[in-house]
Amino acid sequence: RWSPSHCVYFPGDSEVLGKVKAFPQKPGADVQVGDIVAEVETGPSRVLDVATPHAGEVVAHMRKPGEVVRGGDALVELHVSLADMAAGWWRAVTAGGERKPQ
Repeated sequence: RWSPSHCVYFPGDSEVLGKVKAFPQKPGADVQVGDIVAEVETGPSRVLDVATPHAGEVVAHMRKPGEVVRGGDALVELHVSLADMAAGWWRAVTAGGERKPQ
C-alpha cells in the first residue's frame, strides 16, 4: 500500500542551530498529531521537543543523535494518509504557518 511521505522539520530559520538528542519514536511506530518525534538540544539545559503535525507511521530518522541541525532541516520521515496530509496542510494555512515543500 502506497502512502505519501511527509518530513517533520527542525523549526526556525537556517540561523537556528541545535544538536539532535533523541528520537522517542522508533521506525515502524504509529504517531498521532502532536506526538513528540525528536528532541533537539538548543542550548545549555534547553531541549526542544519537536512534535509532528501529522498522524502516520515513522519511516526513518533523517539525522543521527549528536548531529548538528539547522532550522528547516528534516528530522523524521513519516508515511501519512492523503486525508491527514490535507488536514495538516489546512491547519498550517489557518494558523498562518509556512509549509515546507515536499
